[in-house]
Formats: sequence, C-alpha cells, structure tokens
Amino acid sequence: MVMTRRLTKEEFESTMTHPMKDITDCEDLESLGGVLDIEPYFNSVPSSDIAPYEAHELMVPKVYRTADSQYDHVLVNTNVDFAFVVIVVDLMQDTVYGHFLLDATEVYGLQ
Repeated sequence: MVMTRRLTKEEFESTMTHPMKDITDCEDLESLGGVLDIEPYFNSVPSSDIAPYEAHELMVPKVYRTADSQYDHVLVNTNVDFAFVVIVVDLMQDTVYGHFLLDATEVYGLQ
C-alpha cells in the first residue's frame, strides 16, 4: 500500500503558481523523462479523504502544470460534476506530493 497525504487548503494553494498551463494530452511531450504513474497512489487514497464524494476509477479530464514547472495538478473525476480529487505531483522529486478534494462549484462558482 502506498502512503498518501491529504493536503490542507494552504498546502494545496502553495503548490499553485500562475498562470497554470493546461498540459492535458501533452504530458509526455512536457515531461521528457516520462510521466509518473499515479494509479497506485490514487488506489490508496482513503475514501474518507474524499467523502461525501466517490472516485472509483482513475478518470483524468485535465492536467495542469504550474508556471514554475515544479508541480502538476492531475484532476480526477468524482461522482459529482466539478468536484475532483487533485493529485499533486512534485516534478522535482518525481513523486506524488499529496492530494486535495477540490469542489470547483464552491471555489470558482462553476455550475
């Protein structure tokens, strides 16, 4: 089992440098050394960390890279529109930094 880390809002926000670049479907081109397999991490995230939402499959609609190219934010769909498990990949360490439950309807007012 992989060790996981649920990020606080402050920890999550500290991994964001704007503008964030959408690298969806271009990850291999953007990451010359290849991409990190996040599936073992995703499968180890406790369901209590994302309750009341559910995420049973690794379905990734978007991947964003920070302006300083230090982190990737991998958005994983949940059972609710605009709610995501964001897996933060530390590109300098080539490891998963942690995860955060993002409800974009609350943060960005999406509907």
